[in-house]
Amino acid sequence: MWLTGEYPSQKHRLAGAGWTWLVPAGFQTYRIRTETVNRTLAIIGDAPKTSLPGRAGKPVMGLREHKKRQVWETVLSVSVKLFESQGFANTSMDQIAAASMISRTTLFNYFPSKDSIVLELAKPFEDIYPGILRDLCAKPGTTAQRIERAFAAAADHFTKYRAVNSVIYLELTRIRSTDTQANNAAIKKYRDAVISLLQFGVEQGDVRTDIDPGIMADLILAPLLMGLYRMFGGTEDFDIKANFNHYAQLLTDAVVIRQAPETPSL
Repeated sequence: MWLTGEYPSQKHRLAGAGWTWLVPAGFQTYRIRTETVNRTLAIIGDAPKTSLPGRAGKPVMGLREHKKRQVWETVLSVSVKLFESQGFANTSMDQIAAASMISRTTLFNYFPSKDSIVLELAKPFEDIYPGILRDLCAKPGTTAQRIERAFAAAADHFTKYRAVNSVIYLELTRIRSTDTQANNAAIKKYRDAVISLLQFGVEQGDVRTDIDPGIMADLILAPLLMGLYRMFGGTEDFDIKANFNHYAQLLTDAVVIRQAPETPSL
């Protein structure tokens, strides 16, 4: 059975389904199999409210752009809920479209594949974190303090958006393993930002100069990446805040110049 028609408001109730749609305001045409809708809604329940990472510096949007943004956010939120409840492999684009209350064609206009949804969910951290590292150099403090703050910022992000990242981490790893260029570009953004932080420390006089900053940046990135794997890729209960704090302490011992204690006078 096909259900066709138009919905004129931002919220519209599907007769017999007992579920409120969250769709962009204005008239749009829908054509969705009712059995797909009912099956998908049975999986995700009432209108999903998944916490998604935000983006800094959002521009003021016109009505058209605002509607597109609403659809975009709804698709991402619905996707996370479906991936979390039934697994990435068991979720289809048809289910995502049905739960988002948009046509399959509209969904593919936004996201051509499930992999593209995963990449979009990963973008906020990949876009924002290198800037956080650079911004730390503009704030007073030692390099040891900046490294500690850098790991604390990462821990805060992945704790706040744990549900999202637990869903997408393994899929993001799979996607990036088949796209060397994109993977190298993502790592380079992090690495360049860490190198900038270390070079600032060299100029400040509290970072060692006998080792290339690039080598030290690799040393700092390794536990960051391993920590994310242990949190989202393994089965153990990983306390990211406590462990990232320990990583930061060990790394500062490796790259920071410690002032020698004064010899007490006799």
